[in-house]
Amino acid sequence: MLGSVVFLALTSVLPQSAMLSYGWRIPFLLSFLMVAVGLALRLKVDETPLFRKAKERGLLVAVPSRDTFRKYWREVLLGTVIAGSLGTIFYVGAVLLPTYYSLLGLSPSSVFLGAFAFAASEVTFVFVGGALGDAAGRKPVLLIANGLPLLAVYPVFLFHSVATFFAAMVLFGFFHGVGYSPLAALIAEIFPTNVRYTGSSSAYQFGNAFLGGPASYVSADLGSLSVLLYPLYMIVLSVITLGFILRARESKEVSMEG
Repeated sequence: MLGSVVFLALTSVLPQSAMLSYGWRIPFLLSFLMVAVGLALRLKVDETPLFRKAKERGLLVAVPSRDTFRKYWREVLLGTVIAGSLGTIFYVGAVLLPTYYSLLGLSPSSVFLGAFAFAASEVTFVFVGGALGDAAGRKPVLLIANGLPLLAVYPVFLFHSVATFFAAMVLFGFFHGVGYSPLAALIAEIFPTNVRYTGSSSAYQFGNAFLGGPASYVSADLGSLSVLLYPLYMIVLSVITLGFILRARESKEVSMEG
């Protein structure tokens, strides 16, 4: 969200030639400050009580990755698919839609303002999704986050207007934001303490690297054949993910001990 604000400010005060020459580098240089703040916060975070207890009892394993993929590969697969689907929804909203509407002639300032709307919507609904996940369970919220985009994705590619673009950015921020907190809870809860970090991190990174990451490129290639094919990748992955979620057990009441 801060990046969108910086880009919007720069495009407002710098001519296009200056923006293309050096202006685009400024947000990336400023990001080093965010890295420093993030590192400082991370160094102050203690290990969880459950991990410390497992360590004191000698329950930690020598090679967590071996145990994770040997004993909990189904959990890794579940987390990978759900994380990949939500990652795809994110990249459609954050990358594909702004690029698509830019090619249709939308001004750079409008695109950056849309990116800000996406980020603001996501930040807001991360908290809403967390509260709903605690109240109703992880599965119902994840079903909503992966199911509703199926209803919205075709209209945003077929009805070209500034209003459609901004509505789409807010909606996709909602879809990803509301599912993000339940996803984080679920992929932590389905693994035991001694492989929890390895399992949850593997699922999240695999999902975003192998399923979410390519979404924009695959969708753009499909869209070059027909505008009706732009959403195909996201639709197929979302439908598969809904099947995984429906078959998964609810993790809300699962004990984190172990």
